[in-house]
Amino acid sequence: VPVGAMPPDTPLVKATIVTANVWRAFAHENETETEDGFRAYVRYKTHSGFLDASEDDLRLAFQDEGISLILVADAMTFKHPNYPVLCIDPVACAPSFRARAKHLWIVENNVTIGNLLFEEIYQDEVVNGWLEPQGF
Repeated sequence: VPVGAMPPDTPLVKATIVTANVWRAFAHENETETEDGFRAYVRYKTHSGFLDASEDDLRLAFQDEGISLILVADAMTFKHPNYPVLCIDPVACAPSFRARAKHLWIVENNVTIGNLLFEEIYQDEVVNGWLEPQGF
């Protein structure tokens, strides 16, 4: 990413089959800004080739994009009312974890601009595999 340029929107991969209405409700949750005007900036990747993709498959699929985060809406995302999205480190330095859709901006905004590294968020804000934001 050139100096001063915004990073590309983070890929948010649809890795399971859901109805159009369910997907729209999920996308709406993602795109709703917080009271302070924050939201995750994502580009939806809904190609059927991503269905049931493994973390390694996704890392490989996006390896040439220079991204700092991969987000995945999988079966677990849609079984839970808070839409917990899987957050994957593209270089596998830290374990993946889940973040509620309303908290996705914390991960996406901070990691993509380099304010925090993926592993720092994992270390400081993740409890038992779930983002539990403390200072946000």
